[in-house]
This record gives sequence, C-alpha cells and structure tokens, in this order.
Amino acid sequence: MFLSVKRNSQYAKALDEVVRAGDALTDTLTEKQKEMFEDYMTAQREVNVLMDC
Repeated sequence: MFLSVKRNSQYAKALDEVVRAGDALTDTLTEKQKEMFEDYMTAQREVNVLMDC
C-alpha cells in the first residue's frame, strides 16, 4: 500500500520529525543497540497494525 502525503502537511512535518529524531538516536547507538532498537520498532509496528485492524 502506498500513501500519498502532501508536502508541508501536518502529517509530512510530523513524519519528518520522526525520521530526524530516529536518525539522531540511532547515530548514538552501538551496533547491538541498533539491532535491539530495530527489533523494538518491528514489534511496535506489528502492534500498530493489529490495533488498526
């Protein structure tokens, strides 16, 4: 599924902030911590999908 987002929309701005903050966080992590964080994010996405259903 592809989601079209209007540039400069509130959603686009929030998404940009999420990406910026995530990049800043992962830049400070060790490789092991990055793996753990990715596992967490994968599990969180699964919860979000299930809640959306």
